[in-house]
Amino acid sequence: MRLGDFILENLEPIFEQWEDFATTMARNKGLDSLELRAQAEKLLRVVARNLITAQTHDGHISKSHETALEQHDEITADIYSITPLMTGSSIDQIVAQYRVLRMSVLMKWLQRIKSGTDFEVQDMLRFNESVDQAVAQSIACYSHAAEQAHADFLGNLGHDLRTHLGAILLSADFLLFRKDIGAESTQAATRIHTSVKRADEVVGSLLTFQTTRAVTEPA
Repeated sequence: MRLGDFILENLEPIFEQWEDFATTMARNKGLDSLELRAQAEKLLRVVARNLITAQTHDGHISKSHETALEQHDEITADIYSITPLMTGSSIDQIVAQYRVLRMSVLMKWLQRIKSGTDFEVQDMLRFNESVDQAVAQSIACYSHAAEQAHADFLGNLGHDLRTHLGAILLSADFLLFRKDIGAESTQAATRIHTSVKRADEVVGSLLTFQTTRAVTEPA
């Protein structure tokens, strides 16, 4: 039996070992363990189908040289659809999920095979390659999401700060136009006006930086 067929026929035994880890992580992060299981099973099925599909030696070498962003096969498309698997998880936890999943499959597989024939070794190599590809894709997705969240946070922060700075600046201008507040109050209003203008310039530079970065970075 080939490894791809073995995975599809032994999903339940494989997930018996994976279940404890997933349940613990789900409890600690407030995630749905059933959802984690469903997404992990979806990934394993894709990997198994990939193993069953014949791959030439040249195709294997070419695939191993591609970066995560250059790969456009079924695994790539599926990883980008598995957002619940990553939601609320740290990068360490994402990698740990794949590590435990890999271990669960290989331990069961090594108990099944009695000798390391050429095709069995080849299947294990391709399985590891597929899992490594999934890890790379997940990290790429995670990094992109983190970068987007960072950009959104800075953008929202900048706009919110400008709103409040504008209110302070208008109040300072109002005080400066008054003639009956005295010299000390006028000096205080002038300092407020100057400081707010400088702060607004800093916020403006921040927003310009974020806008320029969003335009120049590849999608």
